[in-house]
Amino acid sequence: NSCNLGSIDVSKFYNEEKSDIDWSSFKDAIRTAVQFLDNVIDVNKFPTPDFKEAALKNRPIGLGIMGFADLLLKMKIAYGSEKSISFARKLGKFLYNEAHNKSVELGKVRGTPECCRFKELEFRRNVTLISIAPTGSISLIAGCSSSIEPVFSAMTYREDNTGKYEMLHPDAKSDYFKCAIGGKDKNKITWQQHIEIQAAFQENCCSGIS
Repeated sequence: NSCNLGSIDVSKFYNEEKSDIDWSSFKDAIRTAVQFLDNVIDVNKFPTPDFKEAALKNRPIGLGIMGFADLLLKMKIAYGSEKSISFARKLGKFLYNEAHNKSVELGKVRGTPECCRFKELEFRRNVTLISIAPTGSISLIAGCSSSIEPVFSAMTYREDNTGKYEMLHPDAKSDYFKCAIGGKDKNKITWQQHIEIQAAFQENCCSGIS
């Protein structure tokens, strides 16, 4: 089938005055992204007729997020804490619901593929909606943490044609800073915390998670 993916940097929707995400703006971004990804199916060039047939029959899209760890840092929430897991579940449910609602609207205007023509999917336009990809390269371009992953390390080591650098994360000394490796033990997340964050997002994910 087609790997038609897009990701929203949730850290950019942080509202400092409310110490929360701007849910209204996030909703607008989700709806725009769903329509954009649906458009991609129609303008895409497929490698074989089989791929094209499968894409048009199912119209799968995979909208995900990135910058989740950055968002938690802005909210002063420790990655892997009960509060972060609860927030991950809330964010994932909101992402799915708004994507679904937009796809239902598109189905009414543009038509519904045969695989979606039953009440459980409300005759929406796309058989799948949410897929949280690793976003390795695009998160670097966007300048945010990758996918729903934690910050990798408190210290980043960089070497380029101007020299060698050690860059400490600006939040590394805070109580709410957590990372995958390095730093003090109190700053490291456990594998259980990592899995619990992933499980929280998977509850509202049509396909897979990073």
